[in-house]
Amino acid sequence: MKKLSFLFVIMLTIAAFAGGPPPPITYTDLVYTGPGGVESLTGAVAIAEVADAPYGGEYINNQTVLIKITNVGDKSCIIKPFDKKTGSQDSIALFIEGGNPKKIQVDFGKSKGKGIIRYIYVDGKVGKILFKGLEEDVRKIVVNNSGDDKGVIIQNVSKKGAGIRSIYTTGKLKRAQSNHGGFGDLLGCGNGVIMIGEDSPKCQIKASPKGSIENILICKSVDTNAYSSYPYSEAYRECIASNEIVNTVIVGKIKKINTKAIGPAVIAVEVSSKIKEKQYGNKVKIAEPIVGKDNFVE
Repeated sequence: MKKLSFLFVIMLTIAAFAGGPPPPITYTDLVYTGPGGVESLTGAVAIAEVADAPYGGEYINNQTVLIKITNVGDKSCIIKPFDKKTGSQDSIALFIEGGNPKKIQVDFGKSKGKGIIRYIYVDGKVGKILFKGLEEDVRKIVVNNSGDDKGVIIQNVSKKGAGIRSIYTTGKLKRAQSNHGGFGDLLGCGNGVIMIGEDSPKCQIKASPKGSIENILICKSVDTNAYSSYPYSEAYRECIASNEIVNTVIVGKIKKINTKAIGPAVIAVEVSSKIKEKQYGNKVKIAEPIVGKDNFVE
């Protein structure tokens, strides 16, 4: 750990014992409250670490700060603005490791916030991940929670219509909800993914009534050995081109997809609570192609 980061951890510990306000996270106008140590990285080192992160990582630019929080234990981890009145406009990537936190909350400011999250990786059986004050869709969320009986809840309550592009869980997903946005690549430049690594019979994927689920692959996993550098994107395109779920895509199980608009999409999950055939294209707006229609329509 760099000298600056080491000193920052000492400051954080002193502040906690003194009962005073937590010091800002270096290179940002955010603060962290919760257990563990905090390290901030920028520039080439941060770009390289995020690019090499699990499930393809993500591209970040020089303005994006990588925040690494370690030894979090089982308590809540909260990131929030240093000044609640002004909120935060930071662009960040986030790694959280070393425990099974009850809750992770990333708040850029409820009304003033204009934050951006390019990538978040959580190594542990986290109960809930909550986002507030985002200006744009969360690019990629990766949760290494294999073996978690309950599953993780992932929710974006940002009021600017921000949604979630991609979610990867190695274990169960209990609920994915975007209160004011949707899921997938809403710009149509590529595709999003919701990969649910373990069958989740209680899982619900819920978009805002004003949002949509589009340009997305929803599945259990993909045979990454069958593709090159971007297996989930290649698998999505192959399913769309052939109009079927190809054998390299592993089908999972969830409870419900709750949306007013869906497609283009590949639905490689068996949905137990299906929508009615009469709602398809009526109460639920459809944008073809939708591969795997029979998995969620009865």
